[in-house]
Amino acid sequence: MKQKWQKNAPFLAGVLSLGIILFWGVTRPPFFAIDDAYITYRYAENLHQGLGLVYNVGEPVLGTTAPMFAIVLALFRFLVPDMELLGHWLGIISWGLTALMAIFLLLQMKRPFAASIAPILIAIQPTILKSVGMETSFLLFLMLLLAWAWLDERKKTAVFVAAIMVITRQDSVLWLIIMGLVVAQKDRRLPWREAAAVIGLTLPWFAYAWWQYGAILPNSALAKIGQTQVMSTATLLPFWQQFFRLLTTRTLPVVSILLITAVVSLLFDYWLKRKFTGWWLLLWVIAYTAVYSMLDVVNFNWYFVPPVTIMMLVVALGFESIGNWIKQFSSQKNMLNPRFALIINLLLIMPVFTSFAMETWHTNSKQWARAEYFQVGQWLAAHAAPDASIASIEIGVIGYESNRPILDTMGLVSPDMTLHQVGWVETLVYALNAHSPDYLISLPDTAWDFLRPQWWFQAAYEPVVTFDSATIYQRKQQPVRLTQPIDQELQGGLQLIEIILSDNKLQPGLPLDVWLKINVQQPQISDYQLTLYLVDSEDNWFAVTKDFPFSGGYNSSKWQPGDKLEIPIRLMVPTDLPQGAYQIGIIMFDPEQGGGVPLAASPEQLSPDIRAGWLRFGDPPALSLTTAVSLPQHIVWQHALTLTAINIADLTAETIPLQLVWQAAEPLTRDLTVFVHLLDAQGNIVSQVDQRPFQGEWPTAVWQSGETIFQPISLPLPAGLPLNDIQLRIGLYDAEGRLPLAGSEKDFWQFEVDLAN
Repeated sequence: MKQKWQKNAPFLAGVLSLGIILFWGVTRPPFFAIDDAYITYRYAENLHQGLGLVYNVGEPVLGTTAPMFAIVLALFRFLVPDMELLGHWLGIISWGLTALMAIFLLLQMKRPFAASIAPILIAIQPTILKSVGMETSFLLFLMLLLAWAWLDERKKTAVFVAAIMVITRQDSVLWLIIMGLVVAQKDRRLPWREAAAVIGLTLPWFAYAWWQYGAILPNSALAKIGQTQVMSTATLLPFWQQFFRLLTTRTLPVVSILLITAVVSLLFDYWLKRKFTGWWLLLWVIAYTAVYSMLDVVNFNWYFVPPVTIMMLVVALGFESIGNWIKQFSSQKNMLNPRFALIINLLLIMPVFTSFAMETWHTNSKQWARAEYFQVGQWLAAHAAPDASIASIEIGVIGYESNRPILDTMGLVSPDMTLHQVGWVETLVYALNAHSPDYLISLPDTAWDFLRPQWWFQAAYEPVVTFDSATIYQRKQQPVRLTQPIDQELQGGLQLIEIILSDNKLQPGLPLDVWLKINVQQPQISDYQLTLYLVDSEDNWFAVTKDFPFSGGYNSSKWQPGDKLEIPIRLMVPTDLPQGAYQIGIIMFDPEQGGGVPLAASPEQLSPDIRAGWLRFGDPPALSLTTAVSLPQHIVWQHALTLTAINIADLTAETIPLQLVWQAAEPLTRDLTVFVHLLDAQGNIVSQVDQRPFQGEWPTAVWQSGETIFQPISLPLPAGLPLNDIQLRIGLYDAEGRLPLAGSEKDFWQFEVDLAN
């Protein structure tokens, strides 16, 4: 009877652990799952619907680190219609199987005492409870199943499980490496054949991933590695330090005592017998912690579940070592048999851990059940267009509930954002600038706090509804903006493409909003400062404004090659601004060099200021002219610029006073020069004038649609020229060449005029 009791003690512990885990499954609501679990849920739902293993339909991106778990969910989705419920219970069942596999593994290692403790430690572990719904417990089950099969010489089973495990989570390759060392020690050989078989079984998946996604590593894995650059990590500990703190502080007080006791006991056991039972378990924990620390992964709770769980096995082995140690120096040979291990579980470990787990559950339930995320997602599902893009930091619940295209600013499912995890604020600024999402979800105590007060953010988005701490912003209908080219390249691979204006009419005392479009071709070393100002035809500067790009939200040292940026700058137009035409002056100032970034074509020119865009304040003068004759015309050039009349005043001995009457049917963006040629009877040019209208004070680039312009020109009159048989030739040109007549290849208008009469 006594032997039967001792033999059944591990399995009684297993039954007890299953009861505890079942309790968690029944009492913990499925929607308490961590937000990231819903990312995998959406992948699984799309796969179940026949839309492919994708997050955003039509965008092949592997944004889940657990593709096999998503596939399993999609398959069981045919049996369970509720994805949340399915993910919850699949996690609970996997948790229970993990506890049972711990028993089988430890019994296979001939450690019945440890097998009577480990399942309870696993069942009352708060870190697993928090991660239910994710792939973590499913992965743990596969890890322990693989270890058991491998040690039990079930090689075919081990190879098959290893392949499933690697596709579930690729970081589980580290567990395979450690198991390979176990085989090498046990069989005195390296398991090349088994390794080749695992590669063969996983190769189809990796080939599919390369064909479908263009990569074999999940995009989400790369994004999570880069998230330490995004988040404010000043208060975050390194991974190894956080793991040690998790095990040794008040977070898990009993585990602290057990861990220290177990490790000391195992070391003593090794010193005493030169045999370190379970060395490979501890080695894997050390290796896992080292790898995650070197990758500088953000310390999310679920990353600690595998090492903490495996440490529970180490703790159980440590207690068995203590028992063996005590039996060597005590007359109580049965003091720590499996029955006593069960008593320890009931009287000491279970109540303490259960109490703590319950406390943790109730304390953090509000963090798990983010009700506002569900409300945001459901509102978007009801109000946003099916193709409306949504930008959010948290994309799990919101993406799953809304079923709308998601721009993931953290880069898990948006590859472009993965490459821009350069800063908490910078990432959001780039997302809005490059992608212009239709909606965005603003959360407090995040980088949105920087963006919300910015004028350029408020000009583009407006809040529409708030749920608790989450506010939905919708992109405003944007007014027509005026675009004028720059086409200048600076040294260092910066192309100034164009300048975009909110309006080309200046209003004194009011702001002028300007966007500078830049293409980035190379990484930038310095943080440049932009200087913008208004400059008139006499090179007078007004409204000088200096600022870093995006008010410091995305400085140039963080720019990535391939970025196409529209940098907003607001100039305050002075109240005493003189009437006239103006351009925008631009200087890209390098504080480290103490001057402007030179032009690529003129590197010797320091601190160049670039002129771009045309604006105006006021109207061109309607100059009076005592007209001797008015010659009505209707000559149309390209851009619907029409010469409607030529007014000629009384001649002087030296000049022919002209007034060209122009009408613009549409706004012009070209700064054109007007030429007037005087030709004699033989067609020779005997006099000419090339002149920007009003000596450049009112260039064609600021003429408005429907506006009539009276341009005075004084054409020199050669002495002795017969005035009864002459011709006038009129045209326009700029650096691009002459402006052709509408519907014609000719680029000027020529006609005869009798000035003698």
